[in-house]
Amino acid sequence: MIDRLPLCAGAGLILLATVASVSMPWERIHVRWQSVMATLNLTGVGYLSAALYPELQASAALASVPAVWLAMVGGRLGLVVAILGSYAIAFAPLVLVGGNEGELASAMAFAVVIPLSAVLGYVIARRYLRASAERDSAIAKRSAALDDVERLSLILRSFADTVNAGILILDVDRKPLLKNQRLSVLGGYSGGASERTDSQIYGKDQSTLLPEDAQPLNRFLDGREIDSELIWVGPPGDQSAILVSGRQLRREDASDMGSALIAQDVTEIVRAAREREDAMATLSHQLRTPLTSIVGYVDMIVDREAAPEVRGPLRVIARNAEHLIALSSSMLNGMRDLTEARIERLDLSDLIESGVDVARGTQDGVARKWIVDVPASLTGLMDRDGFVEALGNVLGNAVKYSPGGSTIKVSAVVAHSFVEVSVGNDGPSIEPLDMERIFDRFYRGTNVKNSTPGTGIGLAVSRSIMKASGGAITVANTPSGVAFTLRIRASDGMAEQLG
Repeated sequence: MIDRLPLCAGAGLILLATVASVSMPWERIHVRWQSVMATLNLTGVGYLSAALYPELQASAALASVPAVWLAMVGGRLGLVVAILGSYAIAFAPLVLVGGNEGELASAMAFAVVIPLSAVLGYVIARRYLRASAERDSAIAKRSAALDDVERLSLILRSFADTVNAGILILDVDRKPLLKNQRLSVLGGYSGGASERTDSQIYGKDQSTLLPEDAQPLNRFLDGREIDSELIWVGPPGDQSAILVSGRQLRREDASDMGSALIAQDVTEIVRAAREREDAMATLSHQLRTPLTSIVGYVDMIVDREAAPEVRGPLRVIARNAEHLIALSSSMLNGMRDLTEARIERLDLSDLIESGVDVARGTQDGVARKWIVDVPASLTGLMDRDGFVEALGNVLGNAVKYSPGGSTIKVSAVVAHSFVEVSVGNDGPSIEPLDMERIFDRFYRGTNVKNSTPGTGIGLAVSRSIMKASGGAITVANTPSGVAFTLRIRASDGMAEQLG
């Protein structure tokens, strides 16, 4: 006899839970609400199964749907409730009413199949939720990255429109990604991948018209780098000085990601620098004539047997005047680029020995210890006067910036077809920021410019001299101080002789 009350209660709960769960869109139903509906559905199946037992014991199989549902939406607690509810639905009628072996076997089958379905539903739901969370996280990251890229792009475009320089950025296919209006200083480039400019562009001398294939922008579009190249744009008399730099852009793994070019109008800076150089050159030149006269008249007075008590002061006057003449000559050399040199085969050993004797004989040089390690037969190819001046500059620096009683070491070796003459001293080391500019004209290191007098001309002149002769000058900090190295091209057979 079927009990109508449990039957109606079970059917009502199942109907209520089903209608309530499907009346609202799935994505808007809260997890707790879904768990409650699933629990009510499972309870309804329990009432329905009890009402139909034992006439329709198979109705207990209906518990698999709410059990799986509860396990999927309720998490671990929902899984536990689903399993316990499945056991209750399968065995409660059998315990309360009794049954034969067939009914017990059916109950045990339900007690295995329904919990197993719930466990399977739980596992599937966890994997889906994990995958969904990872997908949402990836979408959020991608969205944030796109926002960052868009924001960075806007910042970069705003910067390009604001900065006082022409900017051109190309992608790996040499197609323009970004360019601004100020790029027009290099010509009428509109952004075509194969486009070339043919503007009135002159070299550093302002008079040599650059052909189309030598113009910086065209070379950059062909994939070549531009290293801080100064050009002049426009007809003679109305030219603008443009400093152009172009570089390849690399990722951390050194793969290509495009290239960038910057063209800056430096006309006012160049003109101001030239005016300063002209003024200093004029001043240095005008000082030479009166100083030469002072030295000449002082020598004449000393030669005519001046009184002993005035000879000392006169010699001081002559020495200081000669120092000013040397300084003015150095200033004049520093104002011009030394691009021409008369290369000849030099006996470097004798010239180094003579230079060391001069530096060692000065008032400060006497107070230093000298170590000279130079081969007896050492020859190189260079301008004689240039080498004497460059060597004198580095020897003078070694004396000037080393403390009294310290050691100055002069050595020479042959390496890779060059003779390397090194002058080391025990003075203060050079700061990393100063190392890059130590050879710039008028530049002096931050650690000595307020404590040791100087003009910042000598090293700049030395670099120009060495470059004009095909050599170089370098500097490096040593454990005890600083060492300058002059690199001179070795004469034929020098490397084999000393190698």
